[in-house]
Order: sequence, then C-alpha cells, then structure tokens
Amino acid sequence: MVQEGMASAMVRPDETSESLGKETIAGVSAEGVRLTMTIPAEDLGNERPIEITRERWFSPELQIVLRSKQNDPRFGVTTYEVTKLDRANPAHSLFEVPRDYQIRKAPGPPQPPAPPK
Repeated sequence: MVQEGMASAMVRPDETSESLGKETIAGVSAEGVRLTMTIPAEDLGNERPIEITRERWFSPELQIVLRSKQNDPRFGVTTYEVTKLDRANPAHSLFEVPRDYQIRKAPGPPQPPAPPK
C-alpha cells in the first residue's frame, strides 16, 4: 500500500488518488498510486474537460521511483521505467587511486603589469 503521507502530499485539490497495490519491477517490490486530474472545460480555452493521469511505482526499500507514466492528451504519453537494476557492490578498482596520479602545486596568480614610466 502507498504510504498515506506520500499519496496525500502529492494530491492537489482537483485530483483523485487510487492505490494500484504492489508489483515487482526489475526484481524489486514497488507500491503504485494513480493520480487523476481533470481540467474543466473552458479553463484553458479547452472545449471539453482534459483528463490527465499519472502512475507512480515507488520502492520503499530503495526509496526511488521504479516506474512512472503520465498520460496527458495535450502532450501525449511519457513513461519511465527501471529495466535493469544491479544491486551488487561496484568493483573495488573503481575507487582506487590511479598509479600515475600526482599531486601538483597549482601555479600562483599572474603578476600585475609593471606601472608605466
């Protein structure tokens, strides 16, 4: 279930929220919520109401959004999804100082030009 604080903090007065339950995405459990917002007719010069839906699948364990989808008839469908998640520790060599690494003293600032005579 989506944390109540998370869902209520994301809902605007003209939005409705519904829980989508749990799903496994990229091998990680996620909790889904769908937010639906309707822009009334004539609000933006639109003849008919515009319905915008947003789905977010959040992993409480990793504290990241694993999937999001927004469907807005004005802009189309936008999707984001984690498809490959490597939870293994990175190679130790990534954190080693290169053998040819040197510490050098930075040159001092340039001297101002000599005053004219």
